Amino acid sequence: MTTNEEAFRTAVFPSTDAPQAIPRSALPETPVLVVSHLTVGAEDPARPPLLTDLTLSIGAGEIMGLVGESGAGKSMAGAALSGLLPKGIVRRAGAVALGGRRLDGLTEREMRAVRGRGIGFVFQDPLTSLDPLMTIGAQLEETIRTLKGVAGAQARAHALRLLTEAGLPDPERLLTSYPHELSGGMRQRVVIALALAGDPQLIVADEPTTALDATLQAQITALLKRLARERGVAVLLITHDMGVVAATCDRAAVLYSGRLVEIGPAADVLTHPQHPYTKGLIGSIPRAASSKTNAKHPTLWLEQIEGAMPDPGRRPTGCAFHPRCRAASAECCMAVPELLRIDDASSVNPCMPHYAACLRAAANGRAVPGSMVSFHAGHEKPWGKLAEAREAALAEAPEILRVEGVSKRFGKPSILARAQAFFSGAKAAEAPKALDDVSITIRRGETVAVVGESGSGKSTLAKTVAGLITADAGAVRFAEPEGRKPRIAMIFQDPQSSLNPRMTAGEAVEEALRIYAPQLAGSARRERAAALLARVGLPASAYAKRPHEFSGGQRQRISIARALACEPDLLLCDEPTSALDVSVQAQVLNLMKTLQLERGMSFLFISHNLGVVRHMCDRVVVMKKGRIVEAGPRDEVFGNPKHLYTRTLLASEAVLEPDDPADSAEVEAETAGA
Repeated sequence: MTTNEEAFRTAVFPSTDAPQAIPRSALPETPVLVVSHLTVGAEDPARPPLLTDLTLSIGAGEIMGLVGESGAGKSMAGAALSGLLPKGIVRRAGAVALGGRRLDGLTEREMRAVRGRGIGFVFQDPLTSLDPLMTIGAQLEETIRTLKGVAGAQARAHALRLLTEAGLPDPERLLTSYPHELSGGMRQRVVIALALAGDPQLIVADEPTTALDATLQAQITALLKRLARERGVAVLLITHDMGVVAATCDRAAVLYSGRLVEIGPAADVLTHPQHPYTKGLIGSIPRAASSKTNAKHPTLWLEQIEGAMPDPGRRPTGCAFHPRCRAASAECCMAVPELLRIDDASSVNPCMPHYAACLRAAANGRAVPGSMVSFHAGHEKPWGKLAEAREAALAEAPEILRVEGVSKRFGKPSILARAQAFFSGAKAAEAPKALDDVSITIRRGETVAVVGESGSGKSTLAKTVAGLITADAGAVRFAEPEGRKPRIAMIFQDPQSSLNPRMTAGEAVEEALRIYAPQLAGSARRERAAALLARVGLPASAYAKRPHEFSGGQRQRISIARALACEPDLLLCDEPTSALDVSVQAQVLNLMKTLQLERGMSFLFISHNLGVVRHMCDRVVVMKKGRIVEAGPRDEVFGNPKHLYTRTLLASEAVLEPDDPADSAEVEAETAGA
């Protein structure tokens, strides 16, 4: 190590004995990014910090995953190291260095020069990063002109190179396209091209795949891996998806309540987690068919981390996780554990140390046996005789829904298409069909999942079944249980937008009861609403609270309670967990399975998450461009898919097993045009 490097490390890491310090031996020899003892909080020092004593580093060509639930501090960490902290939030202590240059003392003007040239950004929603009124070429050339100081033909040539490097087909055509004319995956590739325009040393990718389906997600993660390898750019990947970490990252860092609780090689963190929080996150994830660990038991009861992330002002003393930890002891309530190295003989990379901030994990400096910090997930049939009875009766259950030959077309041919047809004498091209001769059946107590990429027709099918859309052809027929009309309810992707912000949780459920149980008087209706909220696991105090006072998972529970008010025969679930953390998702999925067993409800379950689909469904319907391309029992579709499109979807699903680089290259090559 040179004298300059040693001086740099000494300046950034003044003391390795400080809390949360990671020994220098754990750092890359040539770190691109070094974050040392970073603490962030409000300007008022009396208020508790939002991020406490964060220390990590990322080397050239390395991808570091930063994971945790909402509120853990992931996005705050990304904002802090790039100088984009919200108004009123400041760096209280610590240092950040990029390529050997300290950033924490720079002025805003100097930081603007670093952003773009030194740090590139990729955010969750590409539409918010792109100007809808500018062509892709104009946006790229403007960025290149600002960062590189070139214009005209040179800027255009550089823009074409960036689009090609981002894996976009026909870059010449894309230069004249607008963002709304591109698919979600193509827009995200354009954002990555913009992030590369200044040849940055570091890319901060904040949930870059959350809004994408499995195929597009696989494309973007494969692209990030290729860019890190070919350009040598360091990547900080902020995500709540442990499958994405497994598929993409070299190392993983786990945040809880603003503190780093575990860090190490991604394969070690995922296969030998040492902190109970990390174990709980991994246990919360339903596995797809390609997951070796869950292929034989797809319907296990998912792990639940009880409780919620504490607000900064209400953090408990000692380890912040101890109120939610089943392995907690009295000692855990007294002191904040330090990050200590775990001596794990089974480590996949002994040269890349593994650290955990847990008193049990650090005992004697050795890896903790799984049973000591296990959350005891994996009871195959936690519902006992109810589950056995359902499985036995399902084959003979009567049909509750039959969809026959349904087709639906939106819009009309464009004016240009109609004009061309008029002058050529040809028949004008018709708008594409959102649904094309779709037929499905659902039995009582059965869950049928509909999967496919964005735009495949999944949500259109659900809205047609619900009667919100009228089909152009075909029929939707319901059985009439017990001589009455069937009852249908819906659960939507975003519970925030489906709840009235002016109504309390109790009032939202009461409103549904007024429609479906008008015979109930005021006091009886209130009692029934309170009982429904209690049934979905909400405390009595939730009755008088409004939606903004709940977490995302709690809001979805309110939506489920409201749906139960009509005692539905069929529940239409349109991406009900895609906006939730994995730990909250597990709670909602377990609740839905329990309610199905108790009430005999049927589910039409729409999702792009194949792990969730495998966990929830009995049969699978695969859709592409409005048509059903494959359908059958869950185990047959996942275990032996017949259609190429189904095989592509399964190959794209991020799973917890560490990824094979060859697989990533294959996925990117096969799906780059999507």
